[in-house]
Amino acid sequence: IPYIAMELERNQYSSYKEFLDQLHEEEIKLIPVLNKNGEEGVIGSRAGSKLKRKPSSIYWNGLRTFEFFKYNLTLEQYARAFVSKQRRQHTYRSLGNEGVEEASLFEEYIGEFWQCLISNSNWREHITMNLTNQEAEYLKEKILKAKKSKDSLLAYLLKQDRDLLLSLECFEDVSRIFELPEEINRTYQMAVDFNEFITGANIRYNVILSNGKNELAVAKWQNWLASSFVKEQFVHFSYLDVIRHLDINNPKLLR
Repeated sequence: IPYIAMELERNQYSSYKEFLDQLHEEEIKLIPVLNKNGEEGVIGSRAGSKLKRKPSSIYWNGLRTFEFFKYNLTLEQYARAFVSKQRRQHTYRSLGNEGVEEASLFEEYIGEFWQCLISNSNWREHITMNLTNQEAEYLKEKILKAKKSKDSLLAYLLKQDRDLLLSLECFEDVSRIFELPEEINRTYQMAVDFNEFITGANIRYNVILSNGKNELAVAKWQNWLASSFVKEQFVHFSYLDVIRHLDINNPKLLR
C-alpha cells in the first residue's frame, strides 16, 4: 500500500476522489500478481475486480499503528491532505517561486506521509505474500518502537525465544507458555474471554438464521453452552469493559 501511494503522489489529481480511485485501481491490478502462484491469504482472490473492501481499507489501521503512515488520519483524510498540499505547492510555484527545485519538493512530499523501506522500481515483478528477511526485520522494529504497539502483546512475543513461539498452537497457549507482564496479561485475558463470548454470539446467530435446522450450528451451540466459559465466567463477563478498554465510543455499542 505505501509503495502504491508513494508512486501515485508523483501525479497530479483534480480531487481526492480521483486519487482514491487510482489507488483502488492499482490495488485491484495486484490481485492476479499475488495470486499467480496460488498464494493463500490474497485479498480479492475470488472477487477479483469486483472486490468491494480494498486492502488499503483493511490494512489502514495497521499502517498507522506501526507508523508506516505518520499521522492519525483516515484513508480519506490522507487523500484530502495530499491533494490539498499538492494544490498549495502548485500555487506556490505558479507565483514565481521557481528557485525551489522540483526534486526537493518531491522528496519532501514523500517523507511527509510515509516512513518505510525504499522500494525498487520493479517491485511489482517480485512481490509475494511472504516477507523478505529485510522486510521482516524492518516490520519487527516498527512494532517494537511504535508508540501504540511497543507495549503490546505482539511486541512482547517478538522479544521471546523463537522456538517457544513456534510451539504455540493456539492463542490460549500464550499464557500457558509465557509469564506475561501484568498489564499485558490483563488485556490478554480480556481478549480470550471476549473471543469465547463473541464465538457464542456468532453460533447463536447461525442457529437463529436457520430456524434451528442447521444441525452443525445447533451442535456447536450445545458445545458452547457446555463450555467452561459459560459455566464459570459468562455470568460475570461484561463486554462493555472490553469496549471501554479499547476506547470505542460508538453509542450503539454502549447501550
